[in-house]
Amino acid sequence: MVATFAFTTFNGNLSRWDVSKVTNMSYMFFYAQKFNGYIKKWNVANVTNMEGMFKYALSFNVDIGKWDVSNVTNMKHMFAFAQSFNRNLNKWNVSQVTNMQGTFFYACAFNGNVSTWDVSKVTNMSGMFKKVPTLEVI
Repeated sequence: MVATFAFTTFNGNLSRWDVSKVTNMSYMFFYAQKFNGYIKKWNVANVTNMEGMFKYALSFNVDIGKWDVSNVTNMKHMFAFAQSFNRNLNKWNVSQVTNMQGTFFYACAFNGNVSTWDVSKVTNMSGMFKKVPTLEVI
C-alpha cells in the first residue's frame, strides 16, 4: 500500500478496508493534506514498515491508539509535519522498532505520553521530537 493516497485530497471512508495482510504502509497518506478518515479499527498487526505513513497529512487526527504495531520496525517520519495529530499512543508496543528518526518532527500539536514505550531496539532517534513545542511528557 506504499504511497496509495500520496499527494491527493482524499478524505473518504476506509473503515471497511481489510488491511490485515498488508506489511508495508510507507508513505500511504504522504501529503494527503485533507485526510482524516476513520481508520481506527484497522488491523495493522502484520505491518512492519510505517515510514512516512502520515507525513504531511496536515488534517490527520484519528484515534489510532489501539492499533497493534508490535511488528513494526520502521517508524521514520511516521507523523512528521502531521500538524493536527495529538492522540494517545502510550499503549503501543514499539519494542521491535529500530528506526524512529523524526517520527514526530514538526508534529506541532502532539503532546502524547510515550514514556511507556520500550525503545531498547531503536538505533536511530535523531530529531524524533524536533520542533514539537507542545510536548510536555516523555
